[in-house]
Amino acid sequence: MSKFLRLLNQYEWTRELTSFVPEYKKQIWIVVIIVVAFLLQRLVRYLLKKFIDRSSQEMQTDPTQFKFLRNTARFVIYTAALIAIIYMIPALKKVALSLFAGVGIITAAIALASQAALSNIIGGIFLVIFRPIRMFDHVKIGTEFEGVVEDINLRHTTLKNGENRRIIVPNSVMNSATIINSSIVDSKTCRYLNIPVSYNTDLEKAIEIIRNISENHPKVYDVRKPEDTEAGDPKVPVMIIDFLPTGIIIRAEIWGISAADSFTATCDIRLGVKKAFDKAGITMIMYERSLIIHSDDKKNQEKLQ
Repeated sequence: MSKFLRLLNQYEWTRELTSFVPEYKKQIWIVVIIVVAFLLQRLVRYLLKKFIDRSSQEMQTDPTQFKFLRNTARFVIYTAALIAIIYMIPALKKVALSLFAGVGIITAAIALASQAALSNIIGGIFLVIFRPIRMFDHVKIGTEFEGVVEDINLRHTTLKNGENRRIIVPNSVMNSATIINSSIVDSKTCRYLNIPVSYNTDLEKAIEIIRNISENHPKVYDVRKPEDTEAGDPKVPVMIIDFLPTGIIIRAEIWGISAADSFTATCDIRLGVKKAFDKAGITMIMYERSLIIHSDDKKNQEKLQ
C-alpha cells in the first residue's frame, strides 16, 4: 500500500488525492460498507429467489409464502452494515452498546415467548430446503397420521386422509417424526394381503384362486421385467409365509400404481377371495387369541369350567 501511495505522490493531482484519503478515511469506509451491503443483499436475494422458486415448483406450493426469507436476509445484512458503521463513529459507540444490550434482552424474551412458532417456521424452512414431501404425496407421519399432502406453509402441513378429513400437522412435528413417503421417488406401492386358511385346505387350489382374482383386478400393477415375464414369473406372487397353531397364512403381493390404487385393489381382492373360498368350500380361520379370565369367586370359576 505504501509503495502505491509513493507512486501516486509523483504527480501533483495525485498528491492532492492521497492527502484527501486519510482525512476522509472513515467516510470512505462508510460508503464502502453501504455499497458492499447493497450489492451483497441483492446477490443473496437473487440466489434465494432462484432456490425458493425451484423448490416450490418441485413441491408444487406457492413460493410467495416464503418471500419473508429474502426480506430476512436483507434485514440481517443491513443490520450488520449498520452495526459496523456505528462502531466506526466513537460518539455513537457507547450509546450503541447500551442500546444493543437492551434490544438483546427484549429479543431473548420474545424468542422464549414464541419458541413454538419459531420452531414451526424453522421447520417450514427445512421442508423447503430438504423437500422430504411435496404436494399430493401420500405420506405417513409417525404411527398416527396418514394421508395426501394438500398444503405446505410456514406453520403447518395439511394432510387429507381417506375420510376426507384434514389433518393439521405442525412443521416442528414434521421435522422430528419419521415420514413414510409413498410418492417421493416411485409412486408404485405394494401391499401385503395375508389370508389365513385351515390346515385341511387344498393349498394349490387356494393359491390359484387368490392369484386369478388378483391378476384380473384392473388396478393391480405389473412390476415384472420382460425377462421375468419370459421366465414365467406370475404377475402377483402368492406364497405361504407362516404356520400358526390354528392354520396357514397365505400372502399375496398387491402392487398398485399409487398407494390409493393398491389399497383399493387389496380391499376388492379380499372380498373376491372370501366369496370364491365360500363357493369352493375353503375354510378361513381366525388368528390365535388368548383369553385370560381372572376371578376370585370359586363358584364362577366352576361355572366357567
